[in-house]
Amino acid sequence: MKTFTVTFHHTTNYGALLQTYALQQAILSKGHENLVMEYVGMSAAGKQPRSIVRRLIDMYHRLQLQLRRAEFKRLLKSFRSFHDDHLLLSRKYESMDDLRSDPPQVDCLITGSDQVWNMHTSKHYIPARFLDFGDASLRRFSYAASIEKLDFTQEEKEYARKALSGFCGVSLREEAARKYMEEIIGRPCVQTADPVFLLKPEEWLKIASPARVEGKYILCYQVQHNDLMQSTLDQLKKQTGWKTVAVCNTPTRYCRADVYLHDVSPEEFLSLYAGASAVVSASFHGTAFGLVFGKPVYSLTRPGFGGRMKDLMRAFEMEEYVISAKGRIPALKTDLSKQGEILAQIRQNAHCYLERMLEKDE
Repeated sequence: MKTFTVTFHHTTNYGALLQTYALQQAILSKGHENLVMEYVGMSAAGKQPRSIVRRLIDMYHRLQLQLRRAEFKRLLKSFRSFHDDHLLLSRKYESMDDLRSDPPQVDCLITGSDQVWNMHTSKHYIPARFLDFGDASLRRFSYAASIEKLDFTQEEKEYARKALSGFCGVSLREEAARKYMEEIIGRPCVQTADPVFLLKPEEWLKIASPARVEGKYILCYQVQHNDLMQSTLDQLKKQTGWKTVAVCNTPTRYCRADVYLHDVSPEEFLSLYAGASAVVSASFHGTAFGLVFGKPVYSLTRPGFGGRMKDLMRAFEMEEYVISAKGRIPALKTDLSKQGEILAQIRQNAHCYLERMLEKDE
């Protein structure tokens, strides 16, 4: 079967890129062909008014970029290389009109996972992410589709209900999103794990490149500043005596660490997780990869956000390691055997869903 996946992959975000690769590889492993939709990146909402504080912060970030320009160029080059070397991409679609007038010649359309049903992001391609193109007879399903905020307007709900009516399966990444979408479309939905959980550590390490850090270390990864990161890192370092290593996918350093890495390729990112003795992350995929590689994880949230990480850590029976306020952190978890059993079951369930969708009778 020929399949076509729509997702987000044009970004210097490790999670978004690697989840694209993982779903691709899982589909290929089941004997099917797969292409990932290649598209022209477009701004979602245009320019918004910015406060004086926001403009000062932007000026600071631009200064940091000037200071670390060479490192950031290497980072961008590594992401482009990953696209070229590891993703099976379709031709580049210039617009929704282009996609609709000349859709891919495939048997099955798939949407998922990272932020595909976020109505506030890349609005131009919302129809693509709801698979609103191609012949009506094509098989369609979502795999672990995610939604940033459960705040669809009535018009958006009506659109989603209509677009998903022809899907043979609808799966969401978070349980709250599953319930939300189930209520909107009036049919059962399922919750499945993010694509990064589809691959085992040894499968990830096939594409990994050597890490530049040796010895025991606490890996720190955050996409933006989190007030809880520094106190958590400091306490954990005091507990263990291990050095702290910060992976920065922006030129700005959001915390104090012993080692800063601004030009980590996606391949080295995997090795850094594999070699870490503990992980502290304020991102969903930063948390997820800690769990994939069987590491003690501290997952940091922000007020009004963090539901995704809480759901994920709850699934692994690690709720106490979700840090949502300053204070004393729990002692490092050393026995992760239970989490290993949970991971195996989560991976099996995810593969079962994918197989059902790909093998479903016409």
